[in-house]
Amino acid sequence: MATVAPPLVALVDFHDAKVSEVRLLPGGCVILSFSTINVFERTAEEDRFDVWVYRMTLLTEDVKSLQSSGTWSVDTFVAELTVDGEAPKGDPWVFGADGGAHQFALAFIGGASILWTGTRAVLKTSARVKYLERWEGPLVSSV
Repeated sequence: MATVAPPLVALVDFHDAKVSEVRLLPGGCVILSFSTINVFERTAEEDRFDVWVYRMTLLTEDVKSLQSSGTWSVDTFVAELTVDGEAPKGDPWVFGADGGAHQFALAFIGGASILWTGTRAVLKTSARVKYLERWEGPLVSSV
């Protein structure tokens, strides 16, 4: 899987993403596949971003627990992703890079959620699907 060059990516926005699959693999690996997730890419102009829809996967290593509550489907929108109770910070491709145990939570609009504990989560792109719009203005959570 390819990854967009980090200088181009200002924000990977989990809000309104859609999860198509959750897999637990032998050896403690969890893979979340996103059928749609918005990515804000930098342009040559300050505070202007091209918004693209991507397909991506989030792979978490050394998973010690995995829990799902409520009902969600492939058409249910994500409300937010948190790491240790907060929005992810820093590198938009790696969460929990310090190697310690982290609590990851994916909350869906409607109240369902997926919670898991692991050491590190890596986000990989699988396809750039379509261009959405040009976003003007500062981002709430840019890196």
